[in-house]
Amino acid sequence: MLTPFVLFGHRLLIVILAQLLLVLLLIGRLFFLQVVSQEKYINLSDRNRIRVTLETPLRGSFKDRAGNVFAHSVPYYNLHIDCPNLECWEKCSKKFNKIGVKVDFENLFSHTNKVLLKERLTWEEIALIEANKSDLPMASIQVLYERAYPLDQATPHILGYTSRIAKDHPYAKKLPYSNVGRSGLEKLMDEKLFGKPSIVEEEVNAYGETIRTLSFQSGQTGEDIFLTLDIELQQFLYQKLQSHKSGAAVVLDVNTGEIMGLVSYPSFNPGIFEKGLSRVDWDKLKKDIQTPLLDKTIMGMYPVGSIIKPLIALAALEEGYITPQTRFTCNGVVVIDGQPCHCWKAGGHGSLNLEEALRKSCNIYMYEIAKIMPLEFITKWLYRFGLGQKTGFLAPGEKAGLLPSSEWKLKNRKDRWRRIDTVYLTIGQGYILTTPLQLVRMVAQIVNGGNEITPHILLDKIERKPFKKIEATKHYLDFLTQVMGQVINHPEGTSYRSRLKEVEWQMGGKSGTAQVRKITQRERSEGRHHGFDWQWKEKDHALFVGFAPLSKPKYAIVVLVEHGGFGGVTAAPLGRDIMQFIMQKYNRRFPNI
Repeated sequence: MLTPFVLFGHRLLIVILAQLLLVLLLIGRLFFLQVVSQEKYINLSDRNRIRVTLETPLRGSFKDRAGNVFAHSVPYYNLHIDCPNLECWEKCSKKFNKIGVKVDFENLFSHTNKVLLKERLTWEEIALIEANKSDLPMASIQVLYERAYPLDQATPHILGYTSRIAKDHPYAKKLPYSNVGRSGLEKLMDEKLFGKPSIVEEEVNAYGETIRTLSFQSGQTGEDIFLTLDIELQQFLYQKLQSHKSGAAVVLDVNTGEIMGLVSYPSFNPGIFEKGLSRVDWDKLKKDIQTPLLDKTIMGMYPVGSIIKPLIALAALEEGYITPQTRFTCNGVVVIDGQPCHCWKAGGHGSLNLEEALRKSCNIYMYEIAKIMPLEFITKWLYRFGLGQKTGFLAPGEKAGLLPSSEWKLKNRKDRWRRIDTVYLTIGQGYILTTPLQLVRMVAQIVNGGNEITPHILLDKIERKPFKKIEATKHYLDFLTQVMGQVINHPEGTSYRSRLKEVEWQMGGKSGTAQVRKITQRERSEGRHHGFDWQWKEKDHALFVGFAPLSKPKYAIVVLVEHGGFGGVTAAPLGRDIMQFIMQKYNRRFPNI
């Protein structure tokens, strides 16, 4: 049995050991906090003491080939408050009321971090806040930028638009009120346009008041992007299309592939996305029958109509099924696979060679080619000149169109390819679909001697690779170029009324009228097959491709008027006016035309 003295000694030892353990634990904890976790807590301390802010850089501009501004950024000013406690908020509220700056403090007193108090300050409000800066150290005015588009609705499809920065953006937390590109070139070139923000480190006290600036790291303004577009031409294209409900126009340099004008109509004001768009306005844009949100130049897919006829002729010439002297007789209608196939001219054109058939845009001549030439030879040449494939244009969303084949029809229509399908294809109807950019590229490659071009819109000094030569006979290409000149300048040409008078140069081209629905036999017998009394949505599309000068092609254009009727009546005059505008402006560069 332990004596009381021994028992006391044991208990004392236990107490001493427990105290020693506690001391060791305390020492260990202190060592952990002050040595092992030193860096962590220094950083936490600095976060309370040091405030790091980012300043939004000035976004780069879009400029045309001459340096004129398509899109630039303009400043606006927001008021931010950084209060760590309720006392700070109350002080701030009283001061703003005293100086006469109206702000809404409701439900903000619980915040203990930087919050946006008021957007888009007036100059009077900015002056009052700055004059009382010593009493409002927790207040800061942030400079932000919004996009301005001088041409308004003439450029949004290609340039795109900007809106509030997304949550997953690298600068989202530090620059939550900045804007980034959301579509078009604004999105595609966003990294270059955005620039780099300035970084400011400030030492602050417990009230969030700035004691001193520790460091300032200067940012970088976004790069300016120069485009191949011509701002005056862009505006002119838009104005010409305004006389119609819906359409598109593209102007292309046939030798370089530079896009000088690119307009889809109708359009929209790109600024509405930056300031916020209501659900009602968004639904209105989406449901508009004239599709203002769709870039018809690269996304709109249409039957090509008679514009395809020169390329069908080239295919037949190259494959040896006809010569320029081959003659067929047009009586106005021919029966193929049991179906009557009509020419646009009632009664027909009589006997024609290839030159006359293209000049007069005879359908029957094309039907005769369809009767003797296999489909694969036709589509081979259509594909070779860019139909049924993307052009390589950098803008997102470009469609490839549709170049049908027997395999495609079997898979998608569950039916075999018939001769009548080839007949429709030779006049640009049936299943074939193209974009306006494909069409202008097609005609450019015919008249530039068969050089394959890639449409581009960035005006840079990068040395481009030599153009690939399309395997086509130059003699035939020259022949088609001259025949398209007759389409406009010969009295029998389908676009003769759109010829240019009293100029030192001539233009060539081809009009097209693309049906959007089948014409009934009754409508044809009643003379209503031209659709003058039809609803707008049922009328034919009017198309025109052109180039100039005829002697030495430099520019190519395409004009589409959705449901505009005859191409030679509606689209060709627009093409003539556009080409005249181009040549009057740039003719001085080419004195030997």
